[in-house]
Amino acid sequence: MYEYQCVPVRNSDGFMLSKQDFKHREIIPQMAAEGWRFVSAIPTASGPRGDIVSMDLIFERETVDQEAQ
Repeated sequence: MYEYQCVPVRNSDGFMLSKQDFKHREIIPQMAAEGWRFVSAIPTASGPRGDIVSMDLIFERETVDQEAQ
C-alpha cells in the first residue's frame, strides 16, 4: 500500500511574465531524503495568458503493512 502527500507550490515572485521559480528543485530532493518518491506535478492555478502560477507536487512512499509484521 502507498501513502501520498501533496506539496503546494506557487511562483515565488507572483508575476506570470517573469521566470517562474517554484522551488521544486529544492523540494524534490528534500522529500526524497525523507523516503518520498516524486510522482507528478498538477497545475492548480493559471494566469490570464495560461501561465502556471501554482501547482501541487505529488509524492508517494510505500507504507509498512502492520498486519504483515
